[in-house]
Amino acid sequence: ISMKSSVDGTAQLYYDIGNGLSEENSVMESVIGDQQYHDYQFRLPRQSVYGMRFDPLMSVGSVAIKHVQWMDGLGAVIQIINLKQLQPLNQIGSFTFTGHAVEVVTHQNVNDPQVGVLLNRPLTAGRSFFFWRHPTVILKILVESVAVFFIIIVLWSFWFNWRKIVALLLHGGKIPFAMLLAFIAVITIEIIQQAKLPATAFYHEVDSRLYHLQTHRINADYLLLGDSVGGQLFRNTPHLQNEKYAILATNQAVTMTGQYFIAKRYLQRNQMPRAVILLTSTYFHSHLEHNLSDNYVQRTFTDFSEIFEIFLLMRDPAFTVKMLAYRLLPSFKYRLFLQKRWAGFTNAETYTGVAYDNKESGNTRYSLLRTLRSYIAIKNIPTHHFKSLLAMLDLSHIPLYFLVPAINEHRMIRHEEYRNLRGGLFPELQKTYSNFHFDNDSHILQTKYYFDGSHFNDEGLKIETQRLHEKVIYIEQLINQEAIDANKR
Repeated sequence: ISMKSSVDGTAQLYYDIGNGLSEENSVMESVIGDQQYHDYQFRLPRQSVYGMRFDPLMSVGSVAIKHVQWMDGLGAVIQIINLKQLQPLNQIGSFTFTGHAVEVVTHQNVNDPQVGVLLNRPLTAGRSFFFWRHPTVILKILVESVAVFFIIIVLWSFWFNWRKIVALLLHGGKIPFAMLLAFIAVITIEIIQQAKLPATAFYHEVDSRLYHLQTHRINADYLLLGDSVGGQLFRNTPHLQNEKYAILATNQAVTMTGQYFIAKRYLQRNQMPRAVILLTSTYFHSHLEHNLSDNYVQRTFTDFSEIFEIFLLMRDPAFTVKMLAYRLLPSFKYRLFLQKRWAGFTNAETYTGVAYDNKESGNTRYSLLRTLRSYIAIKNIPTHHFKSLLAMLDLSHIPLYFLVPAINEHRMIRHEEYRNLRGGLFPELQKTYSNFHFDNDSHILQTKYYFDGSHFNDEGLKIETQRLHEKVIYIEQLINQEAIDANKR
């Protein structure tokens, strides 16, 4: 769905595979409110789809939908859905067809605007693989296959006799010798770049946080983790601006995987904190298949233990090979920084699908490994890493306090999601991890206290930082009392 929006938010596509529309049969994507068209991809199951409903926003705002296309896994368009098949259903103020798009404006004070998608016939995926739609795909697969076959033959030929390689390079003529010099030059450049670039090439706050962790000892009493909303509140609460607190909140793109790895790196280099406080508004619906994962997970968390752990969970060779390349080749890892510094611009979408300013791109290019990966079941890795975080802290007897910021009144789906966690997953986790504590309620705040739907404006900050201050004081009192009781025992 190609769409532009006036506000940041979340779009949700519901699909009917024979059982009607339900939350279970739906897909969500984050919407960028920059008034620019973006392609949002909603993955449908390989089943017949009999009907759809599209919720372009969950708050007040306006969108323009330019096209709706049903595509195969390689990006070929199977069917174009006419914009006339879209109809307003609920909480839509105006619904106007222009020459090339349909403009949708929601009512005031809405939380669930809906647009119906009328299908002339069911969308049927079929079981055939659409190589015939992609002549360039066939050529690329042939090239990849020949390259892999050649590498295997060369490795097999010299596996048991490395002297042949040395002799070929030194006495085989100018070309092999030039290849040897080029290899040595590349290794030298990469070693120099590895020593220099990490200290200066920061794309975003995750880079800077991890470099600070690597080069400094913090040894705080409390480790504060979270997404960008949590970071905004931590850094604007006066009570937390001292050495007792290590504020390492980043953003939602790192998912719970990044929160776990940050905590693990912190514990490896610093004294054990008295408690860890995790303040986040995103919970567990983020995943490593997201476009932003390249910039915020693959490129940043490149310790060999982290790469190996993600490989065991994802079983994705393409994802793992790219992480290894980021680890071993700093010129590749920081290529956008180098291109920006040397050339004054960057064609980030060509490399990663993520723009240099971290906005998303919907473009997905063909890759043989990506195609193979699509047939491998992917576990809910962020939830797994949240449990890993609890287990790691439990071994060191460190309590974890899971806090949630106020929820925008127009994003009640977040309230419902957290209520489900309070009634389901979280009590189950408490049975295993006695160190786990969480908010028993979620606070709802009016939209006027936000400047983008998630982050607080000045008025909202006054309310929420006071609330956070009270919660942190309460946590400190609990921990101090437990320490007193332990000393008495």
